[in-house]
Amino acid sequence: RQTETKEERMEADYDELMRELSEEADDEDGLREEADEADARQRRIELVNDQMERLKAFDELEKRKEKAMRRAQKANGKKAKEESEEEESEEEFEDWRSMNAFR
Repeated sequence: RQTETKEERMEADYDELMRELSEEADDEDGLREEADEADARQRRIELVNDQMERLKAFDELEKRKEKAMRRAQKANGKKAKEESEEEESEEEFEDWRSMNAFR
């Protein structure tokens, strides 16, 4: 009878040990999962930050492009106005010559 009690106690101790080991393994798995989730969140945050930086850079390029286009349009407008004034001046000169003002 004493042997059975020792065996039962050993078996109960063994079962308890296995249960504790299983719980520890589950806890470790949970901690690993939490760490993996934290790493994944951190990567997502870094990706979002990277995208925001790229968007800012793109926005700056768009602003520079628009500014350059406005300058080009302004310069083209001045050039067209100057060309128009030159044409008018030439036409006036030719009109003056055709008037035969010195007859």
